[in-house]
Amino acid sequence: GDEVVLDPYAKAVRIFGFGDDDDEEMSALNSLRRESVPAEEYHAIIRQELLRRLVAAGFRLGSFVSIDKDEVFLKIGLERDADNIRRLAQKFQYRMPVKREAYQGFDPHNPSLKDEYGCPVDDYGRSVPAYQPYTMETDNLYESFTDVDAVRIAMWRLRELVHLTQLKEQHIINFWFVAAKYRDMKRLSRKITGWRSLVSLPSRGEEDLFRNYLGEQIGFSFLWSAFYTRMLMPLAGIVLTIRLVEHYMDLPPTEKDMIRLVYTCLIAIWSQSFNARFNRHATRAAQRWGMKDYNTESAIPLASHDPSLDRTRKLMFRRVFVVITYLSFC
Repeated sequence: GDEVVLDPYAKAVRIFGFGDDDDEEMSALNSLRRESVPAEEYHAIIRQELLRRLVAAGFRLGSFVSIDKDEVFLKIGLERDADNIRRLAQKFQYRMPVKREAYQGFDPHNPSLKDEYGCPVDDYGRSVPAYQPYTMETDNLYESFTDVDAVRIAMWRLRELVHLTQLKEQHIINFWFVAAKYRDMKRLSRKITGWRSLVSLPSRGEEDLFRNYLGEQIGFSFLWSAFYTRMLMPLAGIVLTIRLVEHYMDLPPTEKDMIRLVYTCLIAIWSQSFNARFNRHATRAAQRWGMKDYNTESAIPLASHDPSLDRTRKLMFRRVFVVITYLSFC
């Protein structure tokens, strides 16, 4: 159409204008040093420059057209077994787990808490490797990069190259998201949402499936849900016993009140036990996943997170509403 972009070079600087080599890099956009340009031309120049920078950064690119032919999807990724991701991991000092085989000859204080390679294990026999910043010189000591590792490193590198929010606000792109792998998604779905999951408790280790596919944030969410579900079993047994006693035994009101008082005390004890045990459980998971002392400032935030709401009355009222709603159902 006839839509134009005013001061296009300044807007391009908002997208690309940060880094150590701004002047040299921005020279590719000198054609935008005008008062205005047609929007179609502006978008074409920005997209071309975006592709150039992605290719120069070593990203694997691909594209395809949507089914209804009105959108083009650009696929951006990092090869998990390539020098580029290794260089970036070293640059960002990315923490990687040490291979189990690297522990051969290691003599822990408690020899019963190790596997056949000498790697420490937890009470359930799961490996708890050490995590340390990756270096290419000691590449043979680390486990292979996972999909979650590749996504996180790719996002860090993308944010060095381009301002994703500006791309969206200037309508260069409609949206961006982390794509799922269909086969892995189906495998996870069959494991977690099968009919057997409806009649069985969450098993230990299933949280690793969520973590390896969806990342640590979702992994910790499932960890809490699974632990809470298992901890409800003894509480459900107590409630069932109390109900059966009240239904089949003709007890005087004073004894029924005493039973309810005992039940209230048990609930309080259960709550304290749940909090203490889950803290230990989550700490073990954090150590096993390499999240102990992890820098949360470098974590990938949710797309729905709005930093402008932090420490505002609006957010405070939301939290108060959640607490009141929770208490109303207790």
